[in-house]
Amino acid sequence: MDRFLNTVRRDVPGCPNPLIKEEVLTAAIEFCRRTWAYTDDINQPVFKGDETITVSLPEGTWIVGVNHYTYSNGDKVYEVDSSGNIITLEDPIPYDFDMVINVALKPLETVSSLPNFLFNDWFQTIAAGAKAKLMIMPGRAWSNPNLAVIHSDVFEDGVGDAMREQFSKTMPTEKRTARRQWL
Repeated sequence: MDRFLNTVRRDVPGCPNPLIKEEVLTAAIEFCRRTWAYTDDINQPVFKGDETITVSLPEGTWIVGVNHYTYSNGDKVYEVDSSGNIITLEDPIPYDFDMVINVALKPLETVSSLPNFLFNDWFQTIAAGAKAKLMIMPGRAWSNPNLAVIHSDVFEDGVGDAMREQFSKTMPTEKRTARRQWL
């Protein structure tokens, strides 16, 4: 989160660094929760009869949702329980195998650093989200409600872009056919 400090600090002079880091983390968590942009493939052995899968996650993360998994017999329903690493399946597993589960993650509130892709790909979005939260705070030297709205809009635009990007990755592509002419 230190990499975001200088950019955010420029627009909120006098704001303490710990508060800036907290709001950067809050913006990153909200971004990941809403966009499903933070994904990982988890290789998980499963056994016949399993109805729940306890997933080993990267440190400091929580499951937001499951994009897809290798075992599929039609549309399967799943739930992620409140511990953030247990997936409950609608039907029991029919046989032993290694399942690959693509999960969407978010950082936990306790992490001290964020994944590199958030800085490399979504820097302006995360920074704008943190600035918006800080500038909307009333009675602070760095308060600026009008500019907070602009930064909030930048954050929302970035969230929308990330959601469209994720959607395009998970949707099957259509085969294009030549246009037919009707007489």
